[in-house]
Amino acid sequence: MDVPLGYDLLVDPDLPPTLPRTTVDLPAGAPVTTAAGALEQFLRQTTGPAEVVIAVEGQPVGATSRAFIAAEFPTTTRALGDGDRAAQPGQSTAYRLIRFECGSCDRAVYRVFYDERTNPVCGEAGHGRMRLAP
Repeated sequence: MDVPLGYDLLVDPDLPPTLPRTTVDLPAGAPVTTAAGALEQFLRQTTGPAEVVIAVEGQPVGATSRAFIAAEFPTTTRALGDGDRAAQPGQSTAYRLIRFECGSCDRAVYRVFYDERTNPVCGEAGHGRMRLAP
């Protein structure tokens, strides 16, 4: 899969795209600002892991690390319109991250949307669909 426009800024070139066992999965068409916000929220909410795969519709586009994001984006700013509660058509990406976990191993996927018809599937053979974490 090609890296969506702008996502290359978030990808740590020193990490193989499938090394981490945790993924932040975004809907198709999610702008790079949404990806950056989801990564920021993930890194702020969790103490580990230090690396994460960035995916769009379940397809990995690259990996990044806590250290890379901290070095490349030391501060965050709000964009015009953030928080004004304006709604756009399509899947909302303005909510908290939702964690899915495998019932058989330590793989996890974080998403900014929930649709039980499209729950992520663990990458390990035979493990099946992941469950919504409590």
